[in-house]
Formats: sequence, C-alpha cells, structure tokens
Amino acid sequence: MIANERKSTLQNLAVGLLDRRRYPLLVTGATFITLVCAAGVLSAPTMFVRPFESEFGWSAGQISMAQALQIALFGLTGPFGPRPWNGMGSVRPSLARWCY
Repeated sequence: MIANERKSTLQNLAVGLLDRRRYPLLVTGATFITLVCAAGVLSAPTMFVRPFESEFGWSAGQISMAQALQIALFGLTGPFGPRPWNGMGSVRPSLARWCY
C-alpha cells in the first residue's frame, strides 16, 4: 500500500515537472547547476598556486596567466562547441574527439 502511494507520488512529481509550464524552469535550473559546477571546476586550480610555485619554480603571475587563459578559452569556445554536432551529426565529431 505504501509502495503504491510512493509510486503515485513520484509519478505525480514527474508529471508535474514535465508539465509544459514547468519544463523551461527545469531546463533553466539544470543549466544553472551545470554552469556553477563548471565554474567551480575551472577555478579549483587556484588552490594549487603555492604548491606549483614551490614544486616547479613558477611565479604566481605565470600560473595565474595560464588559469586566466583557460577560463577565457572556455568562455570564448562555448558558443561554437556544438557547431560540429549540428553540421555532421553526433557520431563523427564524437569519434574525432576520442581518437585525437
């Protein structure tokens, strides 16, 4: 009896989330969470500045410049990333990515 109630509750939740009015909110929320996680991953190397300085002898400016370049390239290439998938389908760009 309880399992049926849970199942119906989950089904109602899924139907509610996939409702035409709420679906854009679901997509927007998922996109926001993904972008926040990506920004966190990109900024995580900042905690390694001091160890890189001592281990490799690099200056903080060199390390920061490399990180700034990484973030800039991430932002600049983002809009153009899906273009190969739109033009060639999904198989060929995926194979090229894994082969090279």
